[in-house]
Amino acid sequence: MWTPSVGTRCGVAQYADALVTAMHRLGLPVTHSAEPDEGARLMHLQHEHSLVAPERVSDVARYAREADVPFVVTEHAVRGQADVWEGEAAALVAHSTEGVALLSDRQPGRRVELIPHGCPTWFPQRKVHRDRVVATFGFLEPHKGLPALLEAAAAVGDVELLLIGSTRAAWADEWLAGLRLPVTVDRMGQGAGDLGARMHRAFLRFPGARVALMGCDIPDAGPQDALAAFRALGIADAAFGPAADGGYWLVAMSPRRPARPFAAVRWSTEHALADTLTNFAGRRVALLRTLDDVDTVEDLRRLNRSAAPVRRAVRHATRGRAASR
Repeated sequence: MWTPSVGTRCGVAQYADALVTAMHRLGLPVTHSAEPDEGARLMHLQHEHSLVAPERVSDVARYAREADVPFVVTEHAVRGQADVWEGEAAALVAHSTEGVALLSDRQPGRRVELIPHGCPTWFPQRKVHRDRVVATFGFLEPHKGLPALLEAAAAVGDVELLLIGSTRAAWADEWLAGLRLPVTVDRMGQGAGDLGARMHRAFLRFPGARVALMGCDIPDAGPQDALAAFRALGIADAAFGPAADGGYWLVAMSPRRPARPFAAVRWSTEHALADTLTNFAGRRVALLRTLDDVDTVEDLRRLNRSAAPVRRAVRHATRGRAASR
């Protein structure tokens, strides 16, 4: 098993660890490392675009083909744009039916398998008061903006913050123990299913509340966006924060919700928002400002390039203040 993030708190690494452990229980000898095992009889990559460069995957795929070793790739996020190495793999695995459909369409004749994603779950008790809820979906890591999220929830006021992620409970307790918590913080596991099923499960926990669900990979999102979502719900039945890539970084709903708000959505494609809005036909929907999310290494590089002028201005201002002293 080749998992570039093995040994870290990455959710892909957690998933791969659980998979390898299960295979060992079945008596199957499996190695697990951050680099491919060139002596293996089968190479299986746990792939996520931000963890390994596509050129590296292509190089390993070519080596496996020349060595007559099957090369299998589990794509934890199937994007709308195909990578060259997909055509070089012996088999492809996706965690959602939408992902399988995308891979099958662009790789006809290639073996594509569905293995539904699962994660450890630990559910808190249900919310006692039916008030406003801000939920965040993704990895629960301090360096991914968790303190900023707490500040945003505090700025909204009279709100409960719900953290939905696959992070192990002990790790989350460790991280939260060092933070001053200005709001009530609750946690729940994402559970099984595709992104829509997991988000819908979060909304179902609060049938009588106004709930806003925000992604963890939106650097420009702030307290004003959470406030804007709840203000919009004063008039609209739902509010969405569009992402520049055709998806969305925020979804908020009042108790007046469709029965299946995330049905038939082509996740991780430019159609995600449009498909979701189809489920809200006949309801009042508000669109918030469009922001960029960070899904890939190139997204991160673009973010760093756009932030460079600001960093230079801050350094210049800091040096100016120091000189004036």
